[in-house]
Amino acid sequence: MNLKAALQDVSFRELLIFDSVVRSGSMSAAARQLHLNAPLVTKVLQRLEASLGFALFTRSHRGTTLTGEGQSFLALCQELIHTLEKSDINEAQLHAKQLPLLRCIAPMYLATHLVAPAATPRILQLNMNFRLLHLDQSLMTELSAKNLFDIAVHHEPIQWPRVWRTYPLGTVDWVLCGRSDHPLRSHSNEKEVLQYPFIAPLFLSHTEVQSGADNCPLPIRRRFNRVEVNNNEIGVKVCESTDALIFLPQIQAQPALQKNRLRVIHVKDWPPVRKTVHLSVHQDRVSHATLKVLTQSLSAALI
Repeated sequence: MNLKAALQDVSFRELLIFDSVVRSGSMSAAARQLHLNAPLVTKVLQRLEASLGFALFTRSHRGTTLTGEGQSFLALCQELIHTLEKSDINEAQLHAKQLPLLRCIAPMYLATHLVAPAATPRILQLNMNFRLLHLDQSLMTELSAKNLFDIAVHHEPIQWPRVWRTYPLGTVDWVLCGRSDHPLRSHSNEKEVLQYPFIAPLFLSHTEVQSGADNCPLPIRRRFNRVEVNNNEIGVKVCESTDALIFLPQIQAQPALQKNRLRVIHVKDWPPVRKTVHLSVHQDRVSHATLKVLTQSLSAALI
């Protein structure tokens, strides 16, 4: 068989995985080095063998051994990898395509103020591509079967398919904020607080604009004078420039609190609002090493 002709249908990623299996001595070892799942490495090699039309390995209880055709293919494979890695043409693009992709979804404030600053640097250190999208939690279950994401960061428990596992990361507190020079005292009562407008959340459905929930102990119907926004980042900007108050997650308020643009207002008799943050992963698409990095980095950011 003409091996060079057969290589036309082989991806650079398949070449790298095959070379890694040979170098490491087993599929499981290669999976660990590449931060992939062992079943995925097996599927890639099976697809590669089907594309080439011959077996690359002889498999037994002792492990895997290269066949004669596998030895010939290895020499050609390593030559091609060396050529591509030394080439100045599209080298970065080829490298990016072969890296494993980790896809994450989270509500906007968790994506912006937790996952992006805490997890992204660590994921990039694992030599992975990372896709981070914000998604309302109500849509997560519906989309989980569509293979659009590998991990989710969320609050309330979600009924995932059986292949998913959920791990608690820590907690987030909600706080009432006003601008740094707000007329209210730092410790006020509910009657005093109700003299000022609230920033209330909205969301846009398919047909109308509806009131959302900001977890405030005081229901929206009690907050008669209010400014409505569908994004807390917008709400923070309104809060900084008006007497309006906003109830939001502390990690979202933290940048403005640290820069003294907002301050926390404690309201007498209001119960504390604290929610657990969960990490859910698709077990077949997230390696143990990646899971460990995610849980460590995200949990540390919530302390």
